[in-house]
Amino acid sequence: MADSLQEQIQREFIIRVAQLYYKKQLVIDYIRREDCLEANGTSVLAQAV
Repeated sequence: MADSLQEQIQREFIIRVAQLYYKKQLVIDYIRREDCLEANGTSVLAQAV
C-alpha cells in the first residue's frame, strides 16, 4: 500500500516537473524568437503593418 502511494506521488512529481520544464522551454523559445527578430531588424509588429 505504501509503495503504490509513493509511486503515485513520484509519478505526479515527475509529471509536474516535466510540465514546468516544458513551459520554461516555451518561454525561452519565445524570447529567443523575439531576440532573433530584433537582431534581423524586423519585428512582428512591423511585419503585421
